[in-house]
Amino acid sequence: MTTTAGFLVVPPLDLTPGTLLVAVGPGASGKSKYAVTAAAVDVVVCLDSLRREIGGDAGDQSVTPAAVERQNALLERYLSTGTTVFLECCSLSSRCVH
Repeated sequence: MTTTAGFLVVPPLDLTPGTLLVAVGPGASGKSKYAVTAAAVDVVVCLDSLRREIGGDAGDQSVTPAAVERQNALLERYLSTGTTVFLECCSLSSRCVH
């Protein structure tokens, strides 16, 4: 990894099909940007988007259990078919990380 103008530059990834790549970090840290530019990624699953889809607000922790259930179903479906998945989440309380 190198830095350019204060930004970390992650080299292109050479991932085996069916790989799960997980990114957790603060908002605006570049997770989504990297996900859409990572050529090795087939699909992006975003816990924040699932919370928005289910409860109308990406930061609504009260719908996290339902969002995680949906996330896990998607992960099982994608990974069982050899799809390389980028899983990202931002608005996650420390309690949910465990």
